[in-house]
Amino acid sequence: VITQASFAASALQQSMVAAADGFVARVVEKEDVDGTGFGASPVTVADFTIQALILGALAEAFPNDRFIAEETSEQLIAAGGGAVQAVVSAVTQFSVASTVEENAIDSSEENSSIRNTDAVLAALDLGASGSRDEWSRSGRTWVLDPIDGTKGFMRGDHFAVALALLNEGNPVIGLLGCPTLPAKEPAVTGAEGKKSGTTGTIFWAERGYGAYARPMHSGQDTKVSVEVLFDPSRLVRVEAFEASHSSHSVAAAAAEALQLTTPPIRMDGQGKYGLVSRGEAHIYMRLPREGYVENIWDHAAGSILVEEAGGTVTDLSGKPLDFSLGSKLSRDVQGILATNGVMHDWVLKQLINARNSV
Repeated sequence: VITQASFAASALQQSMVAAADGFVARVVEKEDVDGTGFGASPVTVADFTIQALILGALAEAFPNDRFIAEETSEQLIAAGGGAVQAVVSAVTQFSVASTVEENAIDSSEENSSIRNTDAVLAALDLGASGSRDEWSRSGRTWVLDPIDGTKGFMRGDHFAVALALLNEGNPVIGLLGCPTLPAKEPAVTGAEGKKSGTTGTIFWAERGYGAYARPMHSGQDTKVSVEVLFDPSRLVRVEAFEASHSSHSVAAAAAEALQLTTPPIRMDGQGKYGLVSRGEAHIYMRLPREGYVENIWDHAAGSILVEEAGGTVTDLSGKPLDFSLGSKLSRDVQGILATNGVMHDWVLKQLINARNSV
């Protein structure tokens, strides 16, 4: 499903870039009502479409599981009838076949499990089921960010379709579909993370069985691992494209203390975790503003990928991330660090010092 959903997302992105009317561009600004987010953020037809497709398919395959996902039917309805119709049309076009094992998207209405507006809205709202009754602490919960890195998606740049499975609050499977991230080196070039020769990459990991990647269009799974490196002159860090999402100034101060000389790779979405997992980057610093509370869908898939590739992911206190609290991580999480593991404590110390001094 993640592969086919990534193809659908890629097609929607290409339609947006090519269309003068911006068919899949921003349809609503999602408000930060409780002050724990980044403020108003864009949501597109693609965000709603991919969520409806994936959750609809998973619900048929695993009827006893629940879900935590980013978008809601309320947001879509608020965007107006035109947006609703655009999403329903896109879901019809890219409808995932009702049996997950078929791993196919079938555009024929006969094989679509989501055939009308009500069904699309219901599929979207499955994303709230895993947060109820503390379900995610004890049950099987799928965590989805349908378009992780919406601003990158809208620029025609990097984004990810991010899906994880929690069992009793612990990530046991992580999948990332990165349609604009090349399957082979070089993944990105330059400080702005521009693409080069993109074919798309699918990452996946299963707890205890390692991490893997394959080209999105074809090819075999290849086991990936972090690069065991401790030479500051060769270390590569990756960070958010948007300075509003992660402090570039604190990261730069930490990089100076670490004596890193390579310019950072900046990109949207959890593809950053993918770069660390396959050794093209060694450090990912996530440093949001004070008061921000992390959503679990922004890290669940990526964190298990790095860990199964041999790396380490913690908060700035050095603690593992707790995904069992519902849709959010703990308010105590003031930042996240992912590394190749061998230098994690060293980087963490310098990062904390830099944060306290800036």
